[in-house]
Amino acid sequence: MLKDQPRIAPGALAVFTLAHVFLLLVIMAAGRLSMVMAFAEPGALDGHGYEIWAMWRVGALFDLRTATIGLIPLYALGLASCLYDRAAWLFTAAQKIWSPFLYFAISLATVVNFFYYRTFHNEIDISIFGVINDGTKAVMTAVFVDYPSVRVILLVTVVTYAFSYLTRRILRICQRWEAPASVKSFINIKATFGLVVLLTFTAAYVVGVRGTLRPTPLRQHDRMVSNVPLLNKAVPNGLMALNWAFHNYSNTPPYQPVTQEDGQELAMAAFGRGSLEDKTPENAWLAKNPPHVVMMIMEGFGANLLEFDTPGVTDLLGSFRRHMGEDFVFRRFVSEENFTMPALARQFFFCPDESISRGKFKSVRLSGTPFDVYKQNGYETVFIYPGHGAWHDIRSYLFLHGVDRTYFLTDFFDLYEKEKPNVVSRASARGLPDEYIFPLVREILEKSDKPMFIVILTLTNHLPDTPPHDYVDRYPINPGPELLDKLNAPKGVKLNMLRSYQYANNCVGDFVSGIKDGPLGNRTVMAGFGDHRVINVKAKYPADLFLNRAVPFWLYVPKPVLANTPHRYAPERIGSNKDILPTLYSLSLSGADYYSVGGRNLMAEQDDPHRAFGINTRLFINADGVCPLGEDYTNNWYAYGNGMSVSDTPQPMPDAVSEKIRAYEQLYRWQINARAAGIK
Repeated sequence: MLKDQPRIAPGALAVFTLAHVFLLLVIMAAGRLSMVMAFAEPGALDGHGYEIWAMWRVGALFDLRTATIGLIPLYALGLASCLYDRAAWLFTAAQKIWSPFLYFAISLATVVNFFYYRTFHNEIDISIFGVINDGTKAVMTAVFVDYPSVRVILLVTVVTYAFSYLTRRILRICQRWEAPASVKSFINIKATFGLVVLLTFTAAYVVGVRGTLRPTPLRQHDRMVSNVPLLNKAVPNGLMALNWAFHNYSNTPPYQPVTQEDGQELAMAAFGRGSLEDKTPENAWLAKNPPHVVMMIMEGFGANLLEFDTPGVTDLLGSFRRHMGEDFVFRRFVSEENFTMPALARQFFFCPDESISRGKFKSVRLSGTPFDVYKQNGYETVFIYPGHGAWHDIRSYLFLHGVDRTYFLTDFFDLYEKEKPNVVSRASARGLPDEYIFPLVREILEKSDKPMFIVILTLTNHLPDTPPHDYVDRYPINPGPELLDKLNAPKGVKLNMLRSYQYANNCVGDFVSGIKDGPLGNRTVMAGFGDHRVINVKAKYPADLFLNRAVPFWLYVPKPVLANTPHRYAPERIGSNKDILPTLYSLSLSGADYYSVGGRNLMAEQDDPHRAFGINTRLFINADGVCPLGEDYTNNWYAYGNGMSVSDTPQPMPDAVSEKIRAYEQLYRWQINARAAGIK
């Protein structure tokens, strides 16, 4: 009887698991091959050998993740069956149910993914959940009418039965095979070495579940391997794509239609005006001479590390120091978010939810974006990021919002393939070093015959904070004990954090110098600011409440623009990301309508006291002090102390500030509902 079945040898479990994984990989690889063969246009893949190989390599890793995750219940029982006879019986019985289920699920998902691409030109995504909104009956009717449903069912059934039968045979062989001595010594390995086999194989199994040896598991944005859309769409198998779609669907905020009256009341309470629409002053000179606008979002350019910058000792600004001294800088400034994608969502789409580019509303084009504003005023729009375009599906989302050109990791591979043949080897898991960005930006500006709005998102100064391997420090970095203690990282990582910060600032500084010192300097407005603080820098509360969220806002305005645009530089003005675009609009556009949630022109001759505040999801600041949000110190008010510190003594929150914060947070949520779901 099966209940008397002896426990399974560790080697037998390893062989069975490998065989089972292999059979699952075969199904998913067959689906990938079918997609490429069926949907690739003639000649479309010529010259893309490296990217085709990358599709197979990364796709196989995703398949490995899917197979090993799916087999976890069976593998856990298998481990137990190496120790207990009864567990061996359960393992054999469970295999007869779980293996067919797994083959069925993966086969069905593979076929669905194939036909989904045929219909929507995309791997399974969140739109598949339209079955919930459109009605199951109608969708199922369409499936049976428009698709070869009978053949699909037969195919899935045959694959499930054949592979299940083969798996059972493999298990029996592993359990009972009378193999030659050399093979048998592995299959029925001695008990003294059984634990070593189990531990070693389990460690390898965990790597398979993660799909990589990197600190973070293989994730959705890793699927971007090519400029050929089909190759990117073919990377994930159907089950993995379905999992991403479900995750994105589950994390989508429930946007609902709202009333106009509610928005007007909240706007009046937040900053004394009932509309979020604004307009730049009429300026005849700007109308005839619109400058280029380059907006640099500098990864991790936080004041919490910059405060330790010491020229000649620990030089963190590098070549950017010149420009921080020559140009306009606002230091009483905070980022609105604390991670990169949430910061982008707020900066460009006025959205408090980073999932907007992947969720239920990912196909809804939001009004009022800065790309729209500049395009409506004759600009060409460009977004450049040396990382993966599949990161948060940012490439697709930018395309939806009408961005004229985008450049991501694979684009750089194509651009520099001949000029810099080692470009591929220079890429890390996240992307290319920042030095690859700026020659492209300069080339675009020099060749353009129309004004450009270029957004740059830098990358290098991002965890794990590693500068390029061939980077030689151009400026001294000799951190003292106070700075080293402030860095919340292993000893070997601390120096790289500082070197990465300097390297990134050098890249920006060198680029800015080249623009300012050349013919483009008189017709290019440039801005640079941090997307958020530097991660892994300790903060002392409440003294560092402001410092821990502060990012400098640097602004260069050509002399001809300044000479023809009324302005006033007041470095003490308070601000946050909401104020950056209104400032740039006012320095580049004449009589332009734009949308803003409480932002104002920081270079205005007269500041607007109602909008003179900065806000982060964790902090509110104005000219008088700061108030933490969503933390233990909430509802306490702290006056400014020396430098960027705040007083240790809390005071009661002023009623007017409390009402402004409440109204602003509700207004921000109201306006994304209005723009995504509409007005009642």
